[in-house]
Amino acid sequence: MNLFFIGEAAFRGLSKVQYLDLGFNNIESISSGHFANMYGLEYLILGNNKLTTLDSNILKGLANLESIELSNNRLRSIPTGLFDGLTSLRDVDLSHNLLHTIPSPTELGLIPNLQYVYLSNNNFSESAYVFPFFEKSQCCFVGGNPFLCDCGFQYLQDWFMNKSQSEKQMLGRFESLGCHFNDSYIDVTGDLPPEGCQMDDETAVTLSDSAIPSSTSHSRGRADSIYSTVASYSAHWSYLMGKAVVVSSSGNPLMKNIWAMSMANITICVLIIILISVMFCFIRKVGKEEQKPDGQLKPASKHTKIAERQNLA
Repeated sequence: MNLFFIGEAAFRGLSKVQYLDLGFNNIESISSGHFANMYGLEYLILGNNKLTTLDSNILKGLANLESIELSNNRLRSIPTGLFDGLTSLRDVDLSHNLLHTIPSPTELGLIPNLQYVYLSNNNFSESAYVFPFFEKSQCCFVGGNPFLCDCGFQYLQDWFMNKSQSEKQMLGRFESLGCHFNDSYIDVTGDLPPEGCQMDDETAVTLSDSAIPSSTSHSRGRADSIYSTVASYSAHWSYLMGKAVVVSSSGNPLMKNIWAMSMANITICVLIIILISVMFCFIRKVGKEEQKPDGQLKPASKHTKIAERQNLA
């Protein structure tokens, strides 16, 4: 076949068809009514065509659809709600298109128990767009995209390194997975350049040694312990903020999670700083008491003075 368009009534009455292959044609558009009433459809292949846009309702009512292939088209965007109501959907192939952004799985209507999602060989440069699909599927293919070697790609590295050896081989079998820094390509298993993910030093909480009272070595030890705890939390918070500045908050599907985590870490840092202030006051008080001369006597109480007068009488 060499189809360029599909008639509105081409599939009317085919409610029991389970497999429909329209791949390797020259189809440029599909309307919302083409697959209406095809309730039995389980596999739909639209790959290797010339589709540039999709109507958000073209899959409406296909509750039994298990697999949809839209690879090797010219899609630059995916409409929200495209997969609403597809409770049987397991495999989604959007590879080899021109996507540089994509709505989150929730916005697309994808259910959480997907098996395979193919987002490989698109134009994604910000790896943050593909993160949510890792949680919604058993296996997500994202190689072959021009990812930048930024803080977000560090998360992708961690995700890849935590996979089993067999999963790593499967993920790397079809396309390369790496990032670009200047004119260099770095594999997912390589070391990222420090310039790619700069952390903001101003966000870290720092305490100088001069702020720690030195009256006793015991007080110094307790202060050092508190300092180490705060430094640890501050470093972690700074790392999260480094991820947060990868892209602007508008349109970034990961920003809500990063923002929530950052706020939680800020709260922890504030509470620990308050604790430090209380401890410093206590340490300073202990230091002053230890610096009093040993021969200094406490003022006599009222009862002591009365007893002394009675003895003299």
